[in-house]
Amino acid sequence: DDFCKNVLCSEEVSNYVNTEMLAWGGSIEFADAYRLCDMMMVSTYPTLAVLQPSASSSSSSSNGDTGQRISARLLDRIDGITAKETIIERLSLCCRQHKAVVQEAAARRLQEQERRNLLEQQNR
Repeated sequence: DDFCKNVLCSEEVSNYVNTEMLAWGGSIEFADAYRLCDMMMVSTYPTLAVLQPSASSSSSSSNGDTGQRISARLLDRIDGITAKETIIERLSLCCRQHKAVVQEAAARRLQEQERRNLLEQQNR
């Protein structure tokens, strides 16, 4: 539709999003997107959400997964048709406000990975 073509796919929005964050688009016709919309109680099209993913340990793993459950914290949400300038302003503000948190989480993930690598090396 016009919003997707003229706003979301505009050079300005595309460049900002591709530089500053990981983007994922979903349609409620598919299970993952439907569950996310249901969880966030989305009732407006379009809805843009900035999520901060986090992995937390899962107590059981019946399907043989890694024991991690993915969850996310909603940082910002834009509902309805919105001008591309407003979208870029909101995304930029959100990134500035949460930059330290994102960096801390990345540092923790790196430390955890280094710890696992060291344990793996010691067990050889």
